Amino acid sequence: PGINSLTPMSEDEQVTRDILLNEGIAGVVQVAEAKNLRRALVITLQLAEMGLPFLLDLNMADEAASLGIQIDQKKLSALLGVPVAETVAIQKRGLKEIRKGLTALQPATYRHRYPADIEAAVATLCALLPASRILPRAVALMILSGDKTLLEWLQGHLSPDALDRLDQVKTELDRRHNEPLAYRIQKERLRQAEALLQQVLRQE
Repeated sequence: PGINSLTPMSEDEQVTRDILLNEGIAGVVQVAEAKNLRRALVITLQLAEMGLPFLLDLNMADEAASLGIQIDQKKLSALLGVPVAETVAIQKRGLKEIRKGLTALQPATYRHRYPADIEAAVATLCALLPASRILPRAVALMILSGDKTLLEWLQGHLSPDALDRLDQVKTELDRRHNEPLAYRIQKERLRQAEALLQQVLRQE
């Protein structure tokens, strides 16, 4: 509850990311506040990048409705390529929908490409990274975002030469821009989230 990113900035976020990275999970249920969908979609996009089977639950749907927020649940599901449920958990409303969605868990079909220089760096890093529970692309984006909490995991899976190369790729990309890479990557995700939101959300 309350995490804002899977590139950790807090202990809660690191624990969550480590479970996704290391544990043999069958799938993920992301519980989002329907009234704060923009923020939740940033995590949704990261789950899509990880290649994990997941379901998106739009919880507190009653509060969203009271604010005049309408979300096209079916369209959002079609855009992401994963099941999307709508619940009011404290009333146990929508739990059947969750159970039904759990039988159809799959990785998202939604794909987004970052600017060409970031994509080139991601491709270089992916070639160096080991197989893991999540796609190398997601790990590469964490590295480029400056995720220091990944260092121990990387040291346990890569040679010193490979680690040096990872650092070299990130440093070279950093030097080409005035903005920090973490900011550029997060800005892209926010832009993607906004684009999805424009297609599925209406507020009266």
